[in-house]
Amino acid sequence: MDKTMRSYTTYFGLMALLLLAAVAGWGSMVPAELSVPPTVTINQAAGQADPINNMPIHFTVVFSKKVTGFTTGDVTLTGTAPGILLGTVTGSGTTYDVAVTGMTGTGTVIATVLSGVARDAVGNGNKSSTSTDNTVLYDITPPTVTINQSVAQADPTNAAPIHFTVVFSKKVTGFASGDINFSAGTAPGSLLSTVTGSGTTYDVAVTGMTGTGTVIANVPYGMAHDAAGNVNWASTFTDNTVMYDVTPPTVTINQAAGQADPTNSALIHFTVVFSKPVTGFASGDINFSAGTAPGALLSTITGSGTTYDVAVTGMTGTGRVIANVPYGVAYDAAGNANWASTFTDNTVTYDITPPTVTINQAAGQADPTSAAPILFTVVFSKPVIGFGTGDVTLTGTAPGVLIAAAASVQPVSWLPVSTDDLPPAYAESSPAPAGQS
Repeated sequence: MDKTMRSYTTYFGLMALLLLAAVAGWGSMVPAELSVPPTVTINQAAGQADPINNMPIHFTVVFSKKVTGFTTGDVTLTGTAPGILLGTVTGSGTTYDVAVTGMTGTGTVIATVLSGVARDAVGNGNKSSTSTDNTVLYDITPPTVTINQSVAQADPTNAAPIHFTVVFSKKVTGFASGDINFSAGTAPGSLLSTVTGSGTTYDVAVTGMTGTGTVIANVPYGMAHDAAGNVNWASTFTDNTVMYDVTPPTVTINQAAGQADPTNSALIHFTVVFSKPVTGFASGDINFSAGTAPGALLSTITGSGTTYDVAVTGMTGTGRVIANVPYGVAYDAAGNANWASTFTDNTVTYDITPPTVTINQAAGQADPTSAAPILFTVVFSKPVIGFGTGDVTLTGTAPGVLIAAAASVQPVSWLPVSTDDLPPAYAESSPAPAGQS
């Protein structure tokens, strides 16, 4: 006899007994509880993890009195978990265990007992279940995680620690100091991560860099787990790299291309080149103390990034202008101050002193003489250019068209005087003195 037939037999037997008792006047002998349907509760089983990432999920069903006929399939399973869910029922009397399987993805599993699925000893069907907590989250979705530079992190930087922000897609536990991988970076040293935070969001403070290089932070697979026990995927990122830069910029200063040296121009140019872009390099940042040119020398600086022009003015007399860039007048993006400059040629001679000149009979020049040419020696106080034939004024009483032909013998010149229009006896001349060509 099947379950339904047994229930109806029991039910009609009970009704017949009650009718007989009423006709015979036995009403006082029928217990009132015989007509009360059993109530039922269904809740998470004691010890059931929630959320959970494994099966089965257990619920406990408790009837208010002993029942029969409560079997597998009598629990209604709803919620958001996909799959063909099955509740396997074990137990007897008032208390039963329901083991739920068949979930194929993340979601809630909600268990209820409909009315009339079980009956007490006199055939009363149960009422619909009530619950305190009849929902369990079945979660098989691993937490994802991102790691990026913290919002206020300078990049590049010469300061430690370097900060990254880690954000999980759900609350996790077990994420701790040392759980960050730095193998993709180039900064030397034994890098250490100190992790603070909880739930979904954590700060990672990185120390241990011993030189310039990139610090690239990643969260490996399986460093943390969610409440259901799922471990994290490896991290993704938008910008998980910070340049740790403790290398000061070097700098050179030299005469600018095209700068005349020596010069009598009141504007002298130097070119300054830094090894990396800098800021803060400004007019007045040049040191001229090694030079000899008098005056209050002033540097006017133009340019940006790595390359600058220095225009020097203020010289009041002849002397050398020697330009140097002192330590610490400019800074790179990480905040490192420049080293003092080096140079190939950082000196320009500022010369506003005219050369003096003497002219006298050449050594060995006979006086009086009947021979031509007549030699004079011209001596300038410094090397000159542009001094040539025709630049000497010839006067006196000698008739003729006198011509001075200058020949350079640095730093002097000798001047043979032409014999044009002199008598033939005087027109014969000997070669220039030895060494004076």
